[in-house]
Amino acid sequence: MAVADINAALAKRAAKVYGAKYWFKDYRDLLKLDEVEAVEVLTPHYPIDTHPQICIDAAKAGKHVLVEKPMATTVKAALDMVEECKRQNVHLAVAYPHRYDSVVWKSRQLIINGKVGKLLSCLSLFVGWSLRPYYYALKAGDSREKLERNSRLIDPLLEMLLNTSIHHLNLIRFFLGDPIEVQADVRKDRVGVFMEFPDDLVATHLYIHVSPSEGVNQIHLFGNQAYLQIHLAKPRFPYSFPSLMIRRAEKSDQEIRIDRLITPYWNPFKKEIEYFAKCILEDRKTLSEGEDSVKDIKLIYAIFEASRKKKKISVEY
Repeated sequence: MAVADINAALAKRAAKVYGAKYWFKDYRDLLKLDEVEAVEVLTPHYPIDTHPQICIDAAKAGKHVLVEKPMATTVKAALDMVEECKRQNVHLAVAYPHRYDSVVWKSRQLIINGKVGKLLSCLSLFVGWSLRPYYYALKAGDSREKLERNSRLIDPLLEMLLNTSIHHLNLIRFFLGDPIEVQADVRKDRVGVFMEFPDDLVATHLYIHVSPSEGVNQIHLFGNQAYLQIHLAKPRFPYSFPSLMIRRAEKSDQEIRIDRLITPYWNPFKKEIEYFAKCILEDRKTLSEGEDSVKDIKLIYAIFEASRKKKKISVEY
């Protein structure tokens, strides 16, 4: 229907490529269109977080919002977005494309239906995502409070968590629920996080920047009846072929049976947008509601604080 970009040439080109009727340099002009019922916010969040203001303006204009992750770089900004969308009675969803991979859905169904048994632990591995060099060009903020007040002073290590680890942290929450305590070591080229959940459940997340093009993008879920090995798309574009390997222990003789599920090539971003539109039409919640996604920001701040203080931190939701 319409696109907006501060670069007029890019806006015009996008409109031509996607068959949009209108293009604008100022997103506020787009929001004035009555034909537009929903918008997707794909603007930068670093070094200045542009998501919150655009989202709030869209909500005030009566538009539903799908915003790229991270929804905001501070907890306060994320809560402001949620509150305004509630006030205007519009949907707010956050773009987490992995939640629309069929192997992720299949894995969650196996867990919910008890096919994995009691979940014991989770290991997530994310290796080889190209980091933008300006992550480390800015001086780290002096305190968490200072970072909260002004996203221009965001610590580059915090930004790394918000831009890379957030994908796997969101999926861990999707499978296991909300962690209650975290320990972490966050450095320039790697992240290690240990999370504790209720009922003696634990998870480990490892992010390692090794290669800008190839790598590992996996989540391993261990239950007392089965082990799920989820191969997500490699951390590069275009998306490759996700797959799921299920190892089950047969109770009779403890032999291991292996089942494999390989999904055909498809576009999770397209699926995400289609699902968002369906939720608007049917007036039901999306897979990644803004209110739930605020928890990702709170979890990341707890991880960042645990790393800085070198101690276990309780996560407050």
